[in-house]
This record gives sequence, structure tokens and C-alpha cells, in this order.
Amino acid sequence: MEVRYDHVNRTINGWLKGWVPVPKGNVRVIFEAKTTTTLAIWPGVVALDDVSLYNKTCSRPLDCGPDTFRCTLSRVCIPLYLQCDGGNDCLDGSDEDSCNSE
Repeated sequence: MEVRYDHVNRTINGWLKGWVPVPKGNVRVIFEAKTTTTLAIWPGVVALDDVSLYNKTCSRPLDCGPDTFRCTLSRVCIPLYLQCDGGNDCLDGSDEDSCNSE
């Protein structure tokens, strides 16, 4: 299983919340980050915070907040302004599914 989330030329002010189901059994979790833009003041910033692994089924839904959109399959919360922006910000593309194509 491979899970990815990337931002290309987007400014995100705040954390993105999400959870990822993993199969039963032994798993290896790898966090890998690649930066392609080098700016003098931000040479490539990647941050992970409050990562937890549980050996159980999640029972409570993730609270995304009022200014966010919850991706259908991954349940990742993205800023609302990224919904219907013409780019797939959710792994499943659900942020672009119900958009008018005018």
C-alpha cells in the first residue's frame, strides 16, 4: 500500500488532518518527503506532528473543521479553497467530483 499527499505550488496555513487504514498483520510505516522547490528563506519544509498508530478500528470520525473538505476515501481534510480548483488534491479526486465544469 502506498499513500501520498502532495502540494505543488500551494500555500497551506495550518495542519492537514487525516487517517489511513492499513491492512492487518505486520506493516512497515515509512514517511518520505521530497521537495522540488528551493527558496532562499524556505529551502524545503516538511513537518509531521502527532502521528499515532493503533491496533484497532477507528470508531470516531475525524473532525475536519468548518473551512475544510473531507476527502471521501482517505478521509484527509484539505482546505476548502482547494475543492473545485481544477486539481486533484484528494487521493481519490473526490474534491473535484461534484464541481461544475464551466
